[in-house]
Amino acid sequence: MWNSSLRIISIALLVLLCSFLDPGVPNSVSAQEEIIFRNATVENIYPDGIVFRVEICGRPQNSRVYFDYKYYWNWEYWWYTDEWTLDEGQTDDGCDKRKVLLETKDLYMPPFSPVKFYWSVFSQNKVIAKDIVYIHYYKDDGFDWSSQHNNGLTVWWHDRPDAFGADILQIAEKAVEDQSNYYSIELVTPVTIVVFISSDEFFGWQAEEGYAGGMAFPEISLTTQLVDESYDYMGWVSDVVPHELSHLFFHQVMSRQSNKTRWLDEGLATYNEYNNHLYEWSVIKDGYDKGRLISFAHLQSTFGDDPYRVDLAYAQSYYAILYLEEMYGHEKVLSLLEEHGRGSGLESSFIKAFGLTLDEFEDDYRAWLATRLNTPPPDTSLPGPPSPAIYFLFAVLLCLGVFFAFTIGGTIVIVVVANKTWKN
Repeated sequence: MWNSSLRIISIALLVLLCSFLDPGVPNSVSAQEEIIFRNATVENIYPDGIVFRVEICGRPQNSRVYFDYKYYWNWEYWWYTDEWTLDEGQTDDGCDKRKVLLETKDLYMPPFSPVKFYWSVFSQNKVIAKDIVYIHYYKDDGFDWSSQHNNGLTVWWHDRPDAFGADILQIAEKAVEDQSNYYSIELVTPVTIVVFISSDEFFGWQAEEGYAGGMAFPEISLTTQLVDESYDYMGWVSDVVPHELSHLFFHQVMSRQSNKTRWLDEGLATYNEYNNHLYEWSVIKDGYDKGRLISFAHLQSTFGDDPYRVDLAYAQSYYAILYLEEMYGHEKVLSLLEEHGRGSGLESSFIKAFGLTLDEFEDDYRAWLATRLNTPPPDTSLPGPPSPAIYFLFAVLLCLGVFFAFTIGGTIVIVVVANKTWKN
């Protein structure tokens, strides 16, 4: 019996050894070592797309070349696979040349957004070789971009002086500090702030022109904003930069929430702007007086496309946050965000934080508006330099002072001279 068992063990070991030595069974490691990826290049064809190229040596016949990529929309999750790469022939030494055109407008890919990608070879129902993962940043290479960095923030702009970038960075730093305190969290990833100086440039990469002057892409911690050549650009920057940064904080708080509430997100973003909020006051007063207020149930996921409705939705959302802050206090608002951020539905989050259903909240909110709209909302504007009118007035007064000084002085001289002459 012992000899029989020993014989069985010997046969099993021999079969196992042959399985490693049998040249008829391809080894995935050796196959991958024989396939070489080289000269991977990327070219921005802004604003329409990105061209990716690669050379592949040693690719088996009947195999296929795949291109895998991910961008901001699926940055935290899966890879897209393009199975239809373009054959551009061969190099002089017999390596295959492949190309992929990624059309970015349909993907809604903003400038300075990263694209992760890699090439692979597929054969016999599996990937037999894969190149390293690259990261490319999509942008308009036709501009000479400038940047300033500090405290995890990077501002990109072009065709403006360094002071312009410094102004925006200063506002962004203050907004991040203030909102870290407001949301009681710190942003976990560096932030990129891209500034465009014309509508054509701002909307050029988008498939359709929208109404927003700023956009946030929280998945990749990127914001874009339009800041045109107007004189008082700092007033707009104080609105749009903190607004878009708030979306990054909200996204981080709601990391476990798949259905983020639009009016809550936009209300918090508007609440964290640095301005007097008189525009929101005038818009909601008009909507309230005309009986056109929108139910929050209709503002959960979208504000629509009608300009009046969009403005009213933003104003209502801002006033909803103002109501919660003034009536229940900031700690209760944080409790709502914490509960909703864990993944709880908005209804149950409201009940736990405020003891109100959403219908009860809306009824109380509208009753509160009846008296709250009699006075303007809090002014959260930043102190700025004196108005140009102040400088003009000062200059006028200075000129008048000089004029009167010379006039009075001249009069005194004339009187003195005349008096001396009369005495003589």
